[in-house]
Amino acid sequence: MRAQVGPRSIRAAMACAWVSAAVMSIAHCGTDGAGAGPIGLASTPGVAGELSPKLEAILIGEEQRCREDERCASGVCYYGSCQGLMVLDQPWMRGRALEAMHAALEETPSQRPVVTRHLRFQVGRKRLDYSQRARAVAGLEALGDIDGLLDVYETLPEPTQEAASMALTRLGAAAGVLHTVALTEDVRAPIAVEAVRALGVGGHNGQLPVLLSLLGQDVDQTLVRAAIDSLAALKDRRSVRPIVAFFDKAPEHLVRRMVLALQAIAETQVPVSPEAWVAWVEENGPPAAPEFVVRQSSSAEDIGLSDP
Repeated sequence: MRAQVGPRSIRAAMACAWVSAAVMSIAHCGTDGAGAGPIGLASTPGVAGELSPKLEAILIGEEQRCREDERCASGVCYYGSCQGLMVLDQPWMRGRALEAMHAALEETPSQRPVVTRHLRFQVGRKRLDYSQRARAVAGLEALGDIDGLLDVYETLPEPTQEAASMALTRLGAAAGVLHTVALTEDVRAPIAVEAVRALGVGGHNGQLPVLLSLLGQDVDQTLVRAAIDSLAALKDRRSVRPIVAFFDKAPEHLVRRMVLALQAIAETQVPVSPEAWVAWVEENGPPAAPEFVVRQSSSAEDIGLSDP
């Protein structure tokens, strides 16, 4: 199964790459204690000699020295050398490499099976560290390769599985949704925020109540912003009433974001103020929201108090 691939999937994979940095920053050794091992083409059966030099440079890097990003196939010149997707440690760099991969495959679509085979093999390699496997996850997401992610999902170590679950959710696969929902409560804020954003892809049962539960004055504001953005992306009219009701408790800096979300959901450029939206709801009668409970923060944990 392959999901539709385009700019949105590239941006989503860039998001996956960003989260991978947060998930994987502490992991620098292989899961079997043997080190990361090689990530070059020779390590992937049936790929050496089949992949074009350009795509090899995008995925693995190239030996030539550089001073400017434009000289590199991946678009990334780092510390004087052209780096590839599988070795880039900065999210924006991996995003640029994914864009380069997408453009190269548009030029030579016959290379897609080779790239897919290489990334599938790398994501399943136990000798690679978590961060390298997560980079392969980002590549498979950019390719829309749901089957490749599903084949290894249950066997992935937890940090890599987190990245894979959100990738699957963004690609519209149900297999990653429950894990992604759980990650919205993760104590690591970047992970929780990205999980909330991943739920902004439609078609998943139960995602709307989770997002609506984050419209609370005690919820971390970064989560609230992410939830509003995801609700705007979903465009489910059942979310209109809860968003309008939240105007009374929402901080001022979120009001414009909420108005823009409501305009996207209701597909109208008016009204433009909270008061006008209250009147709009009364006049237009949007559908009722599903049952949900606003999430409450644990104040003892938030301020570091010990249990009595």
